[in-house]
Formats: sequence, structure tokens, C-alpha cells
Amino acid sequence: MGREIYDIINDMAEVLNASQMQKLQEVLVKWLSENTVSDYLQTTNVEFLDMFLTAKHLEGCSDKTIRYYRCNIEKMLDTINIPVIKITTEMLRKYLVEYQTINNCGKEPNNFQFVEQIRNKQQQLGEPHDFTHKQQ
Repeated sequence: MGREIYDIINDMAEVLNASQMQKLQEVLVKWLSENTVSDYLQTTNVEFLDMFLTAKHLEGCSDKTIRYYRCNIEKMLDTINIPVIKITTEMLRKYLVEYQTINNCGKEPNNFQFVEQIRNKQQQLGEPHDFTHKQQ
């Protein structure tokens, strides 16, 4: 059901302002989403990424920023190559160190933000997690 909600929100993006889009998303999730743990565990990395980017769009991020997020997060997901709900902070830190070394640049905070939103959803659903790290 998450994909359908995403598609509806995208279709309405041209005619609604940001606050209307946010309310639409809340209503659709409330009435159409089946937030069960099994559905959540079957969500693909692409679906999680689409939901994250939709949320960023609703928060008012520009199309350029959304494309930047998509590019960087897709690179991270391709490199780490496991389901996003299983990515630990240590895996993400290792990726960022390698990314910084290869590209001679600073940290990419949107990758952390993306994974943290998935973790928050896991906690809401009562899903156990496999990471034992300190939150920053």
C-alpha cells in the first residue's frame, strides 16, 4: 500500500501546497496503510527511499535537493547492498569513511537521516533491531 500512497501524493503535487500535501499524506496513511510488521519487513530499499524522498518533498526540499539525496542514498544502498532495515550505524560509518576517502569530501548527512527514519519506524512497530551503538 505504501507505493500507492506515494503515487497518489506525486500525482497531487502539482495542485496542492506543502501543508495540503502533508495533510493528504497523513490521511492516506491513516486510512489506507496497513502498518503491520510483516508488510514493513517486505518493503524494498527502493520503496523506503521513495517514501523518504516524498517526505523531504513535503518538507519543502527543492527538486535539486531531492535528486541530490536520491543519487547519494542510491550509491550508499548499492555499496552496502543489504536491506536498509538491517543497516547498522557501524556499517554506515564505514561507508562514509570510504566515501570521504574516495571523494575527498565531508560527510553526507542525508544517508544518516535516511537510515534513522527507518530505525524510528522499526521502533514504532516494535521491531527488534540488531544494532547496539550509541545514538549521536
